[in-house]
Order: sequence, then structure tokens, then C-alpha cells
Amino acid sequence: MHNSGRAEATRVLLTIGKVPFEYCTISTISREQWAEVKPTMPYGQLPVLEVDGKQLAQSSAIERYAARLAGLYPQHAWEAAKVDELACFMREWLEDVSADEKLAARKAMVEGPLQTRMTKLNSLLTEAGPDGYLVGGRMTYADVAVYVTMSFLICGFFDGTNSLLA
Repeated sequence: MHNSGRAEATRVLLTIGKVPFEYCTISTISREQWAEVKPTMPYGQLPVLEVDGKQLAQSSAIERYAARLAGLYPQHAWEAAKVDELACFMREWLEDVSADEKLAARKAMVEGPLQTRMTKLNSLLTEAGPDGYLVGGRMTYADVAVYVTMSFLICGFFDGTNSLLA
């Protein structure tokens, strides 16, 4: 399973939408090269999307842009808000546990908030309807956010714990 960190949802959205893009990772350049490039990045962080020489930073903004390009972001304001709500809900799962946290914190997450969130996600998926999509009867950014978050969990985000997904 492919997993490219905070850029994963953007990669998936653009791929689903058949939007041509060039995917570059930090692993393709040396630390010295990154030290040179970092000051040219908005906020000194990745991911950054570059379009026609213009840079867009912050993964949520990039994801929404990619979702629009891919035709996976609703035009209707209420449906767009619901898509954002679900995408934010999924993002919180990953932000509560950083790579630097100790195993004890991961175990606490699995035993507490993750249990609650999995229950809520199950409820949302049950309410989604016969088509299986979360908002508006078609695939949207919200569905991709669920996929990406679940792929993080499956790919070992909670390694060392008795994960709910085991």
C-alpha cells in the first residue's frame, strides 16, 4: 500500500480525477538539498503543491484544491461543508498521535479516542446510504479522507499496539 504522509490524500485525489501531476518526495533529495530548498517553501514545510510556478502550502488547502480539480468537491455549499467536516474529523485521528509520541500514548489513543472515533465512523458509513458514499451520493474528498486515514492505520501508524484494525 502506498503512503506518502500528508501528501497522500492529494496524490489519491489527483489520481482518481486523472489529473496529471509529478509527484516528488523529500527522499529524492539529500538533507543538504532540503536545507537549501526549505527557505523557499511557504512556511518552510511540506507538502507544497506547485502549479504554473505558484506554490500552495498546507495539506488541507492542497487537498481541497486537488479535490476541486478532480471533480470530488461539491459545488453546493452545504455538501461542501459536510465534506470538510468529515475530512477534518478524519485528519484529527492522525494529529492526535505524532511520530514522536511514545508507545504508551499510542496505546492510550487506541483504548480511548480511537474506539470512539471508529464507532462514529461506523455510524457515518451506515448512514451513508446504499451507494456507500458519505455526501451527495457520489465520491467526494470526504470518502478519500476516510480511505487515507484508514490506510495510515493499516500501514502501521499504531504499530506496537493491539490496534482495532488487527
